[in-house]
Amino acid sequence: MKQDKSSLPEQQLDTLYSDVRQIIETARSKAVRSVDFCRVQIYWHLGRRIFEEEQQGKERADYGLYLIKTLAKRLEPEYGSGFGVRQ
Repeated sequence: MKQDKSSLPEQQLDTLYSDVRQIIETARSKAVRSVDFCRVQIYWHLGRRIFEEEQQGKERADYGLYLIKTLAKRLEPEYGSGFGVRQ
């Protein structure tokens, strides 16, 4: 029986499959870590900006709920529940 030259032996195919899976899993893992890092940066910058607005030269910020509610009311429809009052 003649073997198709375009097909790989089963062991080589298994090795190739394993290598491709590893490349995909590594890329996915890096993507998740990158997204998590960006998310942390977003929240840090948002917190800093809100703090600056609240503090306005005072020694301590009041962290007025009004500001948070107002921002959440405007942000949540555009960006989703992750930008609601509780978050």
